[in-house]
Amino acid sequence: MSGEPQRQYPRHALDTKIDVIEGSLGVKIQFETSNVSQGGVFIESDLLYGKEEIIWFSFTLPGAMEMRTRGRVAWTKLEVDNDNPEDRPGMGIEFLDLGDAERAALEGYLDVKQ
Repeated sequence: MSGEPQRQYPRHALDTKIDVIEGSLGVKIQFETSNVSQGGVFIESDLLYGKEEIIWFSFTLPGAMEMRTRGRVAWTKLEVDNDNPEDRPGMGIEFLDLGDAERAALEGYLDVKQ
């Protein structure tokens, strides 16, 4: 398990499906998200990729466009506090290649959430 680092950006709730594209065959594995920030997204899962691993993924912001990008597994968390229902296992994914349109859509979504 790797510890959750200091947050650079405020997080905002985002409950949506996220598809991680696996390997050269393009197989999709679907996960859930619970929050997003300008810097990345949290993927809820007991299945964890390795820290620093680069993944391709896509998800749709409510009322906005589909986001397709590459990300880096910045941290992982498998152990949780069972007394806290909001403490979930998963991975913090740092956005690496957001295009201008995706970045604008994300900023618009986050502005509305503030």
